[in-house]
Amino acid sequence: MPTPGGRSNKLVLLAVGAGLFGMAVLTGVLGLADLVRVSGPAVGDVVAFDANLGVPADLPTRLSVQRADGTQCQLDLDVMQRVHGSLIVDAATSEAPHSYRLHWAGVHSSLDAGDCGAAADIVASDTVMATLLVATGGVGIGPQKQVLPVYLLRHTPKGGQ
Repeated sequence: MPTPGGRSNKLVLLAVGAGLFGMAVLTGVLGLADLVRVSGPAVGDVVAFDANLGVPADLPTRLSVQRADGTQCQLDLDVMQRVHGSLIVDAATSEAPHSYRLHWAGVHSSLDAGDCGAAADIVASDTVMATLLVATGGVGIGPQKQVLPVYLLRHTPKGGQ
């Protein structure tokens, strides 16, 4: 014979169980997203600016990177989009802080003294890479472009460092 409080106890236990299950699923999804995010773009991936894809307005307009020789230069996203430039991922570190060695090819990376030139080997931080991926829509060229949405989870378009 059921007790008067027995049904409400079962409902409370069911709600607590559902909440714990939901938190476990969310933790698993976020853990997987972080694992994929850390792996980022692969060596050989092309990050290309497309004339048909404008740079989102909330992104920083200029990003600071370092040339292979250690000097600083600037990536101006609007300029890079206008000249249809591209970057190739030459290497990536898996240890924190993550960084990428990239090869830039385009007419200009900027229109002032910070220009990296028509071609340059540069080192970019994880944040700069995330910004470049958002600005270009992902890796690849044309219909084969692959969006890496996990970068959008951690991307905060504030500074360009």
